[in-house]
Amino acid sequence: MTHLSRGLLAGVSIGELQQRTVHPSYHPYWERLTRRWREVDAWEKETGKLIDIGSCSGNQFTWLVREAALDYRLTGNREALDYVGRQIDKLDQYFREHPVHRLLENHPYWSESHVCLAADLCRDGLDDRRLATLKRLVHDKFLEATHTGWDAPYRFLAGHNKPTTELVCAGICALTWGEEAERSD
Repeated sequence: MTHLSRGLLAGVSIGELQQRTVHPSYHPYWERLTRRWREVDAWEKETGKLIDIGSCSGNQFTWLVREAALDYRLTGNREALDYVGRQIDKLDQYFREHPVHRLLENHPYWSESHVCLAADLCRDGLDDRRLATLKRLVHDKFLEATHTGWDAPYRFLAGHNKPTTELVCAGICALTWGEEAERSD
């Protein structure tokens, strides 16, 4: 049985999780988990829009990417892998449109960390282009200092939770991809 050394499934037996997906007591949960990311994917393909829900003053537009990654990791579902890859593409497009994202009120730090966790689960299946894109984004964007930007004094001096959340999300990105993105600092 394979155990991953980092990320969401660090120390977890992949074989045991695979067995649980078909066990009757876990089956309804697994069915719901895989159905939900497929619904988001279908809606986005049909409408050409993104589901973008802000929370903690940050954008989140990579919904259920971790669930799709788990689906891929446990079943080898290539659709799920492609969904994870498209979330990397979404972040890449976002940063092309918003190159100085920390100056924006709502930057996608939730999406950054969720995609890093998901890509970690799928690293063996993601194509070289998407892996290179993710590593570039981690290096150039995801680990930027959170003490800059239009609202830095407000966030830090007012005890706002945004800087803490940004730091946690950046930490997730650093722990999963920092070394490979040559940002082990």
